[in-house]
Parts: sequence; structure tokens; C-alpha cells
Amino acid sequence: MREVKLYKIMNKEIKEGDGIHVRAVRYGYNRSNGFMYKEIEKWYSKRDKEWQIVKKFLNDAFDNFTRGLNRETPYILLEQLGNKNADESKYTLSYQAYIQYFEYEKLQQAKEDTKLAMNLSQKALKTSNHTLWVAIITLVITFFALLFSIYFSIRQTS
Repeated sequence: MREVKLYKIMNKEIKEGDGIHVRAVRYGYNRSNGFMYKEIEKWYSKRDKEWQIVKKFLNDAFDNFTRGLNRETPYILLEQLGNKNADESKYTLSYQAYIQYFEYEKLQQAKEDTKLAMNLSQKALKTSNHTLWVAIITLVITFFALLFSIYFSIRQTS
């Protein structure tokens, strides 16, 4: 059950609370067979500021492959197509970005689980507090019933 829940979380595309880098990595994570430059460009068409950053990631991945550079980017170039430019190529998520993203999502899931556990423990504490008061009231009633029973037993014998 936990694996299914974790998969559902990792399969989401955009979560506004996440940063640009996380959303860019999630895009690659959800396309394990790779994606074309034009596909991701279309995806980010309404997020121009983010697209500039993602475009740099893709160009860096292209340069890493074609020029033998070692720029840090979450993507790697899978294959060059057409005119052999960055915008005619297929990309995928790098192994390091994949692992980091997986760890990030596990951490997010752990945070959610912790919040849920805290809420449940607070409810359990309230319930146990109520139960304690019920037990105290029951003991008081039982004590008075015992006193009345002793009192009436003494009165009957006298």
C-alpha cells in the first residue's frame, strides 16, 4: 500500500509548492522513455520564466554530450535527431537526478506521514484524557455506592 501511495505522489506533474528544479526533474521522471525538446518546450509554454531555466538544463545536457563538457544538469541527451541541434534531440533524466528526486519524494511522503501520525496521536491523547476522566468519575461513583452500601448495611443490622 505504501509503494502505491508513493507512486501516486511521484506521478504528479505540477505541484505549486515545489521549486522549478523539482518540477523540471518530475517532468523527466514521468517520462522514463525520454522526451523530445519540443514536447517539454510545449509543456512549459505558459511558464516562460521556468522555461528559460529548463532550456538551460537541456542546452547544458546537449553541450555535455556533443562537446564533452561536464555541466551540472538533471537531464542527459539520449539521441540527436534531424539537424543535430539541441531542439531536435531526445532527452531523459540523469541517474543522479532520478535518485535525488526519488529521495526527495520519499522525504515528502515521510513529512506527510509524520503530520498524519501527529494528528492521530493528538486525537488518541484527547481520547485517553476523556477516558481517564470517565474512569475517575466511575471510581468516585463506585466509592460513594460502597459508602452507601456500608451505611445501609450497618443501619439494617442495628
